[in-house]
Amino acid sequence: MESSPQMPEDLLPQPATPSRPPRRPWRTLAVVLLVGGVIALISFRMQHRFRPTLHWETDSDAAFALAAQRGQPVLIVFTQPNCVYCERLEKRVLETPAFESLADGRAVLAMLDVQSPKHAALLERYGGSGTPTVVMTNSAGQRIGDYQDFGGQGTSMVLWLERMLLGWERSRVLITTQPETQPTTLP
Repeated sequence: MESSPQMPEDLLPQPATPSRPPRRPWRTLAVVLLVGGVIALISFRMQHRFRPTLHWETDSDAAFALAAQRGQPVLIVFTQPNCVYCERLEKRVLETPAFESLADGRAVLAMLDVQSPKHAALLERYGGSGTPTVVMTNSAGQRIGDYQDFGGQGTSMVLWLERMLLGWERSRVLITTQPETQPTTLP
């Protein structure tokens, strides 16, 4: 049997191999981290888009002292962890731009956890029986009003707060602008 003539190996057609640039693992890692960071930042910003910028006191004594110093009422929201209605109140009302613009600088805000015995006693003093309970007081802790309807979308609470704050501000204006009466002498 006759064998076919063999061609030298270097003359045989070779499969095409793609030319690869040298591997740069640091560059790949940097790109992956950059893309991941951008995605995380966008996600964080979307999740916390309407986070309140208002300062909430978490201690009743501090809230009353600050209210006395500023001459403002105290808006107390009694809450507790894992309270579905409390979370709903926060999302539907307390974290909205309407509430923030209304309450900012006009009242001392206090979010009090009723798991604290001191705050539970305060809730009981105001006649509350559960959470959330919303009460407006003066700086001495005397009740001015309370809000009960948590079934709506939150606009009614914003309107209630607006009425309460307007009433507070009008009463403050009346008190500070009352002319001092001079004793009159009879002729």
